[in-house]
Amino acid sequence: MDFLPGSERFLTGCNYWSSEAGLRMWRDWSEAAVEKDFAALKECGMNAVRLFPLWSDFQPVQWACGCGGEHEELVMDDGSPLPEHGLGHWGLSEIMMARFRKTADLAQKYDLKLIVGLLTGWMSGALLVPGALADKNLFTHPDALYLETLFIRGFVGTMKDHPAIIAWEPGNECNCLSSGSTPIISWNWLHLICTTIRQCDSSRPVYAGMHGSRIDPKRSWNQRILGELTDALTTHPYPAFTPECGHSALNAIPAIYHAAAETVYYRGGSGRPAFVEEIGSFGPAYLSDERTEAYFYTVLYSAYAHGLGGVLWWCGFSFGHCSDQLPYRRVAMERELGALDSDRNPAGAARAVRRFRDETASLPYGGLPPRRVDALVVATENENMWRAAYGAFILSTQSGFEVEFCDIASRDTLPESKFYLVPCITGYNVMELSKYRRLLQAASDGATVCFTADSGTLQPFVSEFGCEVEFCTELPDRIHFAIDGVEGEFQVSASKTRRLRAMDCEVLGKDSAGYPVLIRRPYGKGQLIYLNAPIENAAAEADNHLYRIYRKLAGLAGVRCPEKAPEIGITHHPLPSGGEIRISINYADHPAGGMAANSVKVERVDA
Repeated sequence: MDFLPGSERFLTGCNYWSSEAGLRMWRDWSEAAVEKDFAALKECGMNAVRLFPLWSDFQPVQWACGCGGEHEELVMDDGSPLPEHGLGHWGLSEIMMARFRKTADLAQKYDLKLIVGLLTGWMSGALLVPGALADKNLFTHPDALYLETLFIRGFVGTMKDHPAIIAWEPGNECNCLSSGSTPIISWNWLHLICTTIRQCDSSRPVYAGMHGSRIDPKRSWNQRILGELTDALTTHPYPAFTPECGHSALNAIPAIYHAAAETVYYRGGSGRPAFVEEIGSFGPAYLSDERTEAYFYTVLYSAYAHGLGGVLWWCGFSFGHCSDQLPYRRVAMERELGALDSDRNPAGAARAVRRFRDETASLPYGGLPPRRVDALVVATENENMWRAAYGAFILSTQSGFEVEFCDIASRDTLPESKFYLVPCITGYNVMELSKYRRLLQAASDGATVCFTADSGTLQPFVSEFGCEVEFCTELPDRIHFAIDGVEGEFQVSASKTRRLRAMDCEVLGKDSAGYPVLIRRPYGKGQLIYLNAPIENAAAEADNHLYRIYRKLAGLAGVRCPEKAPEIGITHHPLPSGGEIRISINYADHPAGGMAANSVKVERVDA
């Protein structure tokens, strides 16, 4: 299946609405405007566009009602009945479908690949659905399920022949279409939509097209559901809308890590490829044009280095020419988000794409090999697992080793690794006993398994770690501690107070009262490590230097971290013929480690 994220061609592009008409582009149609837009996007180095057939425009059906408002029949917006044959049979507008095909033709002309969000009823803070579905639950109401199925069968069946289209999606952020969803409701709906798409076209992947997915299986639209039913997950990593992420300017640490961290996390939690489908800076009222360019340039290279397959900006153009229409007149943030301005002049994001494309085109190798992964971060039953995972990504990047993620609860087997990190274990249900035993077995077989603890309970504990819990209280704690051989003293908060007593283990760190904080014990051919401090939860705090502890943990696991400034992230990409490609990224908005702010160095290193 072509164009799965992480395949050879890296997608650089945008989410698209016409620069002259915005969401009204299908009604206020201008072929000339679309062609000028696509030419401008191509000139900036873009090769992909996410395109939205607005549901209310493309399926303009309503109910003809009788006495007391009883539904008599579905009709088109002009009152005519749905015909037996043709696009109207599916409730689709022939005029809109012709405009969409012309748009696809123009995309093909300018070599822009299309990702199509089919049921685009949620867009930029507005719900825009057919009149027949007003006030209905779009995940459960029979009318909605019927019309959604008609839409997909008609649209995909009609457009599947077009070579510009590389992927389908259920729509744009479909998890926002209606409220009150549960995991079962979301599974049922997504299964219907994805199965219908594949019945019409099995040759193209189905991307998730959603945002805000959680790893928790009790949540609707969780990563397990999306991984089971779609071919690739998508992230929309806006720090303002994502917990723990808006702690700095977007092109500064730690916010700059967000896009890659969340997307790698989705990939690990779902077992599917993932890419950055929407990203933006909220315009000049939030971030300057200069910083926007630095931000997107850094994110592009970070996604590229982590094998994420592509990054699409929101949005292609600003909407100065249509700011008096909905949703732009109501939602100020939506007016100036463009990679290009409303007159098609490149802004910071477009300049970043051009730089990235020019630089990667001249690199001294073909496709970039996958990066070397040094450790596996294991997700557990933690209500705020994202915070712990984000912290693990930050600290490992600053330390100089690379991680992938694994949702141990959804896997029958544990992926092989020499180094497992289980961050910020929390609560009385950290993981099922069988999963805990798999981690212990991995240690017995020769791996290093390291737990960092908040309030989490592991049992058996004493017999495995050679250490006992002297006491716990339900009071939150501020832990002051030092680690042997690590510069500085550290402070982190925990949701529960726990004190340890060493018995048959090596103590490598103590708190200010002398209680063990970091312990290690041989276990079969490997070892177990326990850090009684949830350091990942504090990774986004300013000037914490907690990466030094991660560097220590990596060293204990036999992972060699390069000597470097913490602001510099380094990925190593082994070459089949020997040697490697090494990508160094300064994630900071200031010079560090001999590199300019938000700069990148790509080099080939011989064996």
